Amino acid sequence: MTDYADLLRDATSGLGGDDGLMIAVVVAASVFEAIRSSAETYADTDPGLFATWMMTAAEAADGRDALASAASTHPATQGCTAAAHAGQA
Repeated sequence: MTDYADLLRDATSGLGGDDGLMIAVVVAASVFEAIRSSAETYADTDPGLFATWMMTAAEAADGRDALASAASTHPATQGCTAAAHAGQA
């Protein structure tokens, strides 16, 4: 598993299985999107803070994308990929 998938699994271990994990992923993705959208809105309010707000928006988008990547990782295919990279496939 990827580091992101491990973190996601650990963070949601007490949420009630796959349904809890799905809820956590949807909520977290919505939060990252809200942060990104808010940062882009405030980027134009103060020219001195433009870079700060745009970096915040970019990091929120990265977080959203990392979450989507972790949520789509399947342990069975991850094991095959790891073996292929190790030259054991």
